[in-house]
Amino acid sequence: MDTLPSDLLNKIKGCTVLALPQSASRVLDLSKNPDNGPPEFALPISADPGLTAQILRFANSAFFGFPNKIATVQTALSLVSVRTIRNFILWNAVFTFLPNPKVGNFVLRRLIQDALRRAVFCKCIGSYCPGINSEEIFVAGLLQDVAIPILTQNFQKDYDRFFVKLKEESIQLSKLEQAQFGWNHSQV
Repeated sequence: MDTLPSDLLNKIKGCTVLALPQSASRVLDLSKNPDNGPPEFALPISADPGLTAQILRFANSAFFGFPNKIATVQTALSLVSVRTIRNFILWNAVFTFLPNPKVGNFVLRRLIQDALRRAVFCKCIGSYCPGINSEEIFVAGLLQDVAIPILTQNFQKDYDRFFVKLKEESIQLSKLEQAQFGWNHSQV
């Protein structure tokens, strides 16, 4: 069979193969040594099918707009940059371990996508600001809402009400949290 049935393709479209936590840990350890480059990073990434698939999907995304398909981890690391790939792996590792609470209108996948968009935006803005480390700004943007899934799981009734109110009104989640608890998720 040359092609897969369209109903199967529709079911698996957007699915992600998970990376092993050890692979992410190894990549983050390698990033501590500034002498490590694409060849060193390619080894642990290529040894993990899930991480390899995620990196290649990321490098081939419309965000980068490369004219040719990137087929190897080494090429992705060279074209996208080791720092960007490292940050992507950090993002992936953080959100892999977060709980996915079933509360009202909360969708973890949407939160993860928003976090990556925000992080990339922060990094772009930071690159125009002299004296600011755009990588640190990337991480700050990435982790801004990391407490929401944990809080949602532990305060389900409150967050269920919050998400209903967010859908009905134009109000910020942090304002609802502040009024209810005296703190908000960014402080947590």
